[in-house]
Amino acid sequence: MSSSPIIVISGCTASGKSNVALKLAKRINGVILNADSRQIYKELLIGTAKPSEEDRLLVPHHLVDIINPDEEFTLYDFQKMAMETILDFEGRGIEFLDYFQVVYAGKLPIVHGHEFKSISTSVNPARGLFLKANSWVLGGHSHRTSEHTGTNIKGDYLTTWSVGCLCDLHPEYNPFGNQWNWGLAIVENKENGDFEVENKRILPNGKVV
Repeated sequence: MSSSPIIVISGCTASGKSNVALKLAKRINGVILNADSRQIYKELLIGTAKPSEEDRLLVPHHLVDIINPDEEFTLYDFQKMAMETILDFEGRGIEFLDYFQVVYAGKLPIVHGHEFKSISTSVNPARGLFLKANSWVLGGHSHRTSEHTGTNIKGDYLTTWSVGCLCDLHPEYNPFGNQWNWGLAIVENKENGDFEVENKRILPNGKVV
């Protein structure tokens, strides 16, 4: 992933932000991601100071003229579209999924975690996930690195994994008493659909173990 910085230009109305952004983007060969709450709407041309067609040809502009004035557009929608743009989801072949969707890496089901209730309260979140799913599955909502292997009624060995997070470990809504840890999972898919999972922790010093 690119390590190019994200430069934020903010200021009062009519203070020249767009002009500065345009000149800077041209100089560093960058793009402009609009964060104006009015410029996102199509057809609103008066009082919005949208970039001209000439400016848009000089520098790529994103999130301008993207929705109709009568459409609902929330902060969540903006954050989602901004993330997709900044991380180049389309170019990287990444699809953004909302809750309650199961995706597959080969034969391995991957869930967010909201699909199953009360899995994060177990001593081992992966075991809680196993009891709910009774299948191979990888989930992330518990924000904790754990693994559990058990058998189904046929005696087949099945493993479940809960993955650590990449977010703030002590957010305002849950500042104390949680057992969250940073982490990630690496899934390697075989041609026949089989898979291998490496469930990693990220230590406070940044070391991955």
